[in-house]
Amino acid sequence: MFSIFYNNVVKMAKYDIYSHKNIVVRIFREHWARFKEFRPEYITGDIEENVEKILGCGLLENGFFEYMCLSCLNTHKVGFTCKSRFCLRCSKVYIDRWLDRMKKSIFKWIEHRHVILTVPGSLWEYFHDPSLLNALAEAGVKTVKEVASIGSHKAEIEIGIIEVIQTAARASTWNPHLHLLVTEGRLDKKGSWHNGIYLKYETLRKNWMYNLLTMLKEKMASRKDVLEKIEQVYQKRKDKGFIVRAKKERIRKKDIVGYLN
Repeated sequence: MFSIFYNNVVKMAKYDIYSHKNIVVRIFREHWARFKEFRPEYITGDIEENVEKILGCGLLENGFFEYMCLSCLNTHKVGFTCKSRFCLRCSKVYIDRWLDRMKKSIFKWIEHRHVILTVPGSLWEYFHDPSLLNALAEAGVKTVKEVASIGSHKAEIEIGIIEVIQTAARASTWNPHLHLLVTEGRLDKKGSWHNGIYLKYETLRKNWMYNLLTMLKEKMASRKDVLEKIEQVYQKRKDKGFIVRAKKERIRKKDIVGYLN
């Protein structure tokens, strides 16, 4: 049987097991100072604050819980977590809470489709700007609504969309892209519900290319180098559009957590 003793006395810094094993934390601890020196243009106040938090995540010097066995009196210390959404360990709490709210807001009887909208690798670097990530999300919603309207042959329809911006691939490399859960149905202008939507794959690819590149051209109008890059991307992809995914199988409420997590 264990009893928990709270202790926030500052002591000599010691890493917990998590700090040793977490590769991302080790990379930041070893290279963050040099990165700031050579690439200061990427450092904002929010980034600096959150990196400093994860660098201290689990350090006993920042406070800890101490567990004691009442039988043998052996103790074990567990450092406080940083509570930063940037931290791979601590962010799971935020994700779990958000997913719980989403589950409660989704109607059980409505099915959803999973749509993925990707960004060409040559354009990834520009989305380190948070304002462009917001514009990316808006372009994604606009694209899906347009294609759904074209598929239903009616301009005035409303569909439900839950959108998630992901900025990393599975290997933790920078790769901004969008995941959208789209209702398999729509409301007409009278408020009546109709099951089913039609997302034509070719139209989705080309509309996404048009909306994304148009947004970038507007946001980066003063950057001649970016405009040239956009034109190069367009010439290369104009026949097929950008890579997208719109799974035909429908997703029920019980499966949504798996797609958003």
